[in-house]
Amino acid sequence: MKKFNLEDILYFILISVYIFSSYIFGTDKYIRIIHFIILFILVIIFLRGKIATNNRTSKILKLFLYGYLVLLFMSFFSQLYTNNYSLEYFSRSVSITVDLISVLLISYFSYQILNKKIENIVFASCVFGFLIMIIIYLKSVGINEFVNYYLNTEKAGNFLEFHALGYIFGMYFIYYFYICKNIKKALLSLIMCILVWKRIVLLAVVVSLLLSIIIDKIYSKTKKNYISIISIIMILIAYLYIIIDYNGILNIIANRYNIDFSHRLYFYDYFKQYYRISVLYFGHSLGFTDKIMETTMAIRQLKISAATGMHNDILRYYIDLGFLGSLVYYGLYFYKLPKILSKKFNVERAIKCLPFILFMYICLFVSNFSRTSLIMFVYFIFVFKTSERINDNHEK
Repeated sequence: MKKFNLEDILYFILISVYIFSSYIFGTDKYIRIIHFIILFILVIIFLRGKIATNNRTSKILKLFLYGYLVLLFMSFFSQLYTNNYSLEYFSRSVSITVDLISVLLISYFSYQILNKKIENIVFASCVFGFLIMIIIYLKSVGINEFVNYYLNTEKAGNFLEFHALGYIFGMYFIYYFYICKNIKKALLSLIMCILVWKRIVLLAVVVSLLLSIIIDKIYSKTKKNYISIISIIMILIAYLYIIIDYNGILNIIANRYNIDFSHRLYFYDYFKQYYRISVLYFGHSLGFTDKIMETTMAIRQLKISAATGMHNDILRYYIDLGFLGSLVYYGLYFYKLPKILSKKFNVERAIKCLPFILFMYICLFVSNFSRTSLIMFVYFIFVFKTSERINDNHEK
């Protein structure tokens, strides 16, 4: 790793505050204020430094900015269609969209300012912060409780459940192992993944890498672009999954093969009263599922805290925005993004970004991936990074 100068250290501190703001400040209100302050600082640095914008990253930025605004429009349409004129749901939709856009912009300006240094600074911040958490935890409960955490006892589990870092270290393993071929950093990323211990992360890393390597080999031999076909298959699988869950087949599979969904199936069953399987189902509004899970009845029946998320972004966006709205959401991440990378730049770029897209896709089925600001911050950095990584004289 290259030596950091004073400017890099200042960025390291700034990024660290952003990354661990949810852990330090706790409530959404203060987190949102911190995020806006950091975004403001980054914009000032960007403008004062007269940093040239990159055409490729700007196209990706515009794609998601427009995409998020379309999702907000779909949310308003869902409210009108269901005759839900509640100001609370309206403000919740706007708030979620603002959060999504702010994360995108923080990632974009961080990347433009730091460019080649950004991934190392973010990685150093994540590793440094998590190691401090482990030291504090060890000092608090001792080595025995620390070991118990990895022996599946619940008593010691809460402190180290900073699960966003698990997804981040998973993406870093993909980046260092598959993109950079840096075995030392890949090994460190893997160790961090195991310490956080998110099983879905380990599964998503293996599956996304294997599929990406196979697709890369096929393209190398045939020079045929199958990215669009893969994208369509991913979207079809998402809807097939929703149908399977709605008809109770997922419960049958879980019971027959003793698969532990960590109470998520209770969430999914509870929400069946709020949606149906139809192309004419138009949803309720963005954030509807979050609001329902905060109600007293849901908290009592599901035995959850008010802060518990849906833990399934695939199902969440279908319930919130209906068939058309969820199609826009799936299409934005899994069709338009790879299509822009392959058509506007080159196929190799799309293939290099594919493991991150697949990783996100797999995790969406059992997590709040796309609504966790820290995870999406790092995800967009890798999307920007892979879009520029390959030199191609034939770019448009």
